[in-house]
Amino acid sequence: SPSANRSEVCGSILAELTRFYQTGSDTFETLIPELERRSHLLHQTIRFRTPDGWNHTRMVGIGANGEMLVQDEPGSPVTSVLNAEEVRIA
Repeated sequence: SPSANRSEVCGSILAELTRFYQTGSDTFETLIPELERRSHLLHQTIRFRTPDGWNHTRMVGIGANGEMLVQDEPGSPVTSVLNAEEVRIA
């Protein structure tokens, strides 16, 4: 498949942000449902790397500040990940 041109991708992102701000939405929290809808990581088993090493978990949402919400197994506590150097689908 053809690779995306960086300037086209950046232009698309800016166009979407402009559209978002024109609707009168001015808080990050209003973006969360759209980010979750478009996320390829949501509800996937993921691996992410922090300075302490690799972690293996499942992404269950996006927090109010843009952090990943993860859960090791159903019924376990949901925790937030503020900084990850690298994230991959496991």
